[in-house]
Amino acid sequence: MKKYSIYILSVLISLTLLYGKNALVFAQTVVKGLPVTTKVGNPTEGAPGGGILPGPTGFVYYCQGNTAWASTCSLGVAGCGPTSMAMVLSSFGVVKTPPEVDREWGFRVCGDVGSSMEDALGSSWLANLGFDKGPNIGQGSLNENLAKIFLEQGSLIIGSSHAFPCANCKPGTTTVDHIFVVDGIDVAAGTVSIRDPNNCSYADGNDENPAKVIHKINEFTWAYAYPIKKVR
Repeated sequence: MKKYSIYILSVLISLTLLYGKNALVFAQTVVKGLPVTTKVGNPTEGAPGGGILPGPTGFVYYCQGNTAWASTCSLGVAGCGPTSMAMVLSSFGVVKTPPEVDREWGFRVCGDVGSSMEDALGSSWLANLGFDKGPNIGQGSLNENLAKIFLEQGSLIIGSSHAFPCANCKPGTTTVDHIFVVDGIDVAAGTVSIRDPNNCSYADGNDENPAKVIHKINEFTWAYAYPIKKVR
């Protein structure tokens, strides 16, 4: 019980530091087991300094296989990290394409098969762009209530799984080690809205397949899930 109380306290402190006293009210509601009625994506009240910091006004989707950059440093086959980061930044108005992120952030060697996303999320590069990272709420499974709180507070969530259902892979491949963005959750239905950089035709443009956006929360094992928000 003592360890549980310490964990809850640390979560409450993280929420309050990131999003102000309003986040504490939501978190206390969840801990007490009371219903939380929120609409994902509304502006944030009680932001640092007493102002109002809006969440993303519209999601910007990028396909990692877009022919404009698919062959650049192997983004088409191994660029889910920079593509997911580009989606988050651009959705908050810091418009950057996947190759721009890949060049700037320094957390993936050109042509490498993966990205050091967790290092990037805690980096001065992201902080200098005005973003804060919340706690990991997806170790093994996603904490649904905290995910809903963070999304309501205006965050997007960068998530990962070592066995994510592949939306567009070669025959015989059903899962992939992957990074993606969560922009919505329906706790009652047990589903999340996942903006998957691989969920596209790998043609000209950024054509997301809407039929593969909604996933069951427990459809796969979560490696991590970090709320990200522009706070300055």
